Amino acid sequence: MASYFLDSSALVKYYHTEAGSAEVNRLIHELNARHYISRLITVEVASAFAVKTRTGDLDERDFVPLLRRFLRDVAQRQFQALRMTNAHYEAAVEVIESIFSGACARLMRYTSPLH
Repeated sequence: MASYFLDSSALVKYYHTEAGSAEVNRLIHELNARHYISRLITVEVASAFAVKTRTGDLDERDFVPLLRRFLRDVAQRQFQALRMTNAHYEAAVEVIESIFSGACARLMRYTSPLH
């Protein structure tokens, strides 16, 4: 059984058609797959929809229905919300550091509210 951790950019692609939407739709509709999200995702997706509305990428009339659909799907546990701890954050930073051993990872560590 496949498991996927979906970030806000993936979920925005699921609810609003744009480049990459087809791939995200395939992952979300994959039979027996599990889909995980961060508990912070509701704020991130709402913010992304708001930015798209302000920039004209999303019609203002579509903002509330899209957000309601997303929140309904979260409430109905289409996505399993995970609690993110400091240890999760640190592990993610270590992965980024192992891939990008430069300033980006150091900046993330330096600017982390956890330090």
